[in-house]
Amino acid sequence: MPERLLTGFRRRVAVVLLPLLLVCVAQAGAEDKPRSEAEKHCERARKLEADNDLNGAEAAYREAVKVDPKMAAAYNDLGVLLARQDRYADALALFDQALAAQGDYYNASVNKGVVLFRSGKKPEGVAALEAVTKIAPSFARAHFELGNVYDASGDLSKACGAYRECLKLDETDAEAHNNFAWCLFRQHLYEDALAEFRLAIKHAPEAATPHNNMGWVLFQMGRLHDAAQEFEQAIKLNPDLPEAYNNLGQALMVAQEVEGGLAQFRKALEVAPTYAPAYLNLGKYLFDLGRMKEAIAPLEKYLELVPQSADADKIRDALAKAKAEAPTEKPKEAAAP
Repeated sequence: MPERLLTGFRRRVAVVLLPLLLVCVAQAGAEDKPRSEAEKHCERARKLEADNDLNGAEAAYREAVKVDPKMAAAYNDLGVLLARQDRYADALALFDQALAAQGDYYNASVNKGVVLFRSGKKPEGVAALEAVTKIAPSFARAHFELGNVYDASGDLSKACGAYRECLKLDETDAEAHNNFAWCLFRQHLYEDALAEFRLAIKHAPEAATPHNNMGWVLFQMGRLHDAAQEFEQAIKLNPDLPEAYNNLGQALMVAQEVEGGLAQFRKALEVAPTYAPAYLNLGKYLFDLGRMKEAIAPLEKYLELVPQSADADKIRDALAKAKAEAPTEKPKEAAAP
């Protein structure tokens, strides 16, 4: 039966990575074995979860462990489900139950480390993942998630080392290539980062995220045409990725394609009406163009969405100036009697 891991492409605000995903890893040969009653409950749970019936999925997983109290995968998958709902304490207890049922069930060990880190217990999360890499050094996903938490902790050198270890074990891991590339980029190793993004694309040609991220690196290098091509490819692969439209908009604005750039910010907001960076860029560029009246609404919406952002005071000042300088609407003339 499939196993569940808390993992995925990392997300950044400017370099737009996909949100952390819950990844199913098919267990080799599972489809050839007759399914037990507990496995049938788990299969039903996954279908309910896919339909966003989280309560139904939880109930089905609990039926699975009731039928088979030693089924580590069911405890693990239920823990993943609860972690998705930020029910961290319950999730951690379930990962412990999975490990009690099967001590070498390393998916649960990795998930426990990830959830400890996400729940604010960062040192404990790092230590738990480090322990898995020592106990099971050939378990690639442990190195991958360790890289993620090192990255989130700001230790780029250790993060790169962990991603390298993951890729030694599984050179086809597109997520690891993608995240490794992002670490390299932030260390200004642009060509190395591009090489890793190309490998991510090679191993996951259907994924939009590496194209989008590669485009951002090219944008930072001043290669605007190449960057725009990557953003456009990301959009082709995932038309619902607002970050790609937003990044393409920035590339077009720098290339002096003003109306095209503004149109991309608006497209980002069509697919994601609460995507704050596109409101900020749309408002900022309209303001810089002197189109004060048009700038007001996106700047107001940005502040509504992220009132405590680091640039909130500057945006409020710009908004006040836009309102002061915006031309007032002339009252409509009354219709002739």
